[in-house]
Amino acid sequence: MLTPTLKAECSAVSLPRILCVDDEPLTLALMETILSPGGYDIVLAANGTEALEKIRTEQIDICLLDIMMPGMDGFEVCRLIKSEEKQRNIPVVMITACEDKEKRLQGIEAGAEDYITKPFDNVEILARIKMLLKVKSICDQRVPYPVAIADDGGKGFFDDTGRLVVPHAVVDEENSTHTHAGNHLRNYARRVVEMEEELRIKLATELHDEIGRDLTVIGMNLAIINEAMADDAPINLKKMIQDAGKSIKEVSRSVRGIMSSLRPPVLDDFGLLSALRWHADHFSKRTGMSIHIEAEETFPRLKVENETALFRIAQEALMNAAKHADSPVVTIRLHNNENVIELAIADEGKGRGTASSLHNQEGIGWGMKIMRERAELIGGHFFVVSIPEKGTVVSVLVPISTTGTL
Repeated sequence: MLTPTLKAECSAVSLPRILCVDDEPLTLALMETILSPGGYDIVLAANGTEALEKIRTEQIDICLLDIMMPGMDGFEVCRLIKSEEKQRNIPVVMITACEDKEKRLQGIEAGAEDYITKPFDNVEILARIKMLLKVKSICDQRVPYPVAIADDGGKGFFDDTGRLVVPHAVVDEENSTHTHAGNHLRNYARRVVEMEEELRIKLATELHDEIGRDLTVIGMNLAIINEAMADDAPINLKKMIQDAGKSIKEVSRSVRGIMSSLRPPVLDDFGLLSALRWHADHFSKRTGMSIHIEAEETFPRLKVENETALFRIAQEALMNAAKHADSPVVTIRLHNNENVIELAIADEGKGRGTASSLHNQEGIGWGMKIMRERAELIGGHFFVVSIPEKGTVVSVLVPISTTGTL
């Protein structure tokens, strides 16, 4: 946590503020040790009540929230955070000490954007925080809904597509001003998306080249030591070396998993369809959802930026379905329809109500908007069709002239 003096000195740069919530003082101290060097202002809370008070009274950018706390647990705290309009867009990352799928699903249902398992992986937690903060920054740049855009009191509003709708009475000059602002924001969003992918690639490369290499060397050395030990060596020493070797293998497996989640090699090596199949398989194992993929086996390779954008949209749509749809089945359709590439993610869940109400539905905020931005930045068109009790379809159409092939 920054001292009052350092906070005053850094106020001009407005450091991102992270709220860490845990009833264990040692865990809070560990989180502060990991996060402070990253240039974050750390706020600590020892229970749910204290966390909610800080959320309401301080400018919090992201919340790391322990699940198991006495009194009000993390699920309830998350639900209360997401229930208020002013703080709904604050990303919540649930902290869990186990791999219990049920608890992870409870966190998703409560509105959490992500989860991290104890013990913490420093690289993983910093990478996830950076990406969530970048995505949140896009939402924070949006003009609040509704917005006054004329001196005569006329109002404009953002519809469910995120576009500004202006009454006829509003003067053209004001329309031009907001169009310029929208273009500026779109350029900013493009750079944020590019930076996110650059960060993912850089982190994955460093994990492979630095940590992966060192783990391999340590594992080989342990194996050599184990083989070279005399037969009369203490049994407990042999067991310790063998256990250390097993631990190194587990850590290596975890590092490979983080690398794949940051930037799946299959996307670069084999293309969009293979990457979607890989992700669907892993997501299905993690959530229990049944995910079907409909696509032609001859689906072509696309430009790197287009494959990346469509893959990230599918990832986000699947996460939205897990959070909000309450659907056991999701279908991903990927087609090359002569003039356009079509990607559609359809669930069979509860839907989100009419199109006019989509803007205010929980979970429809920055997740949907960042998907739309990704689609439009590659020249595509983004659509959401949602019917109560029938399900939701998220689709992207990209003209074949903008996709290209390898």
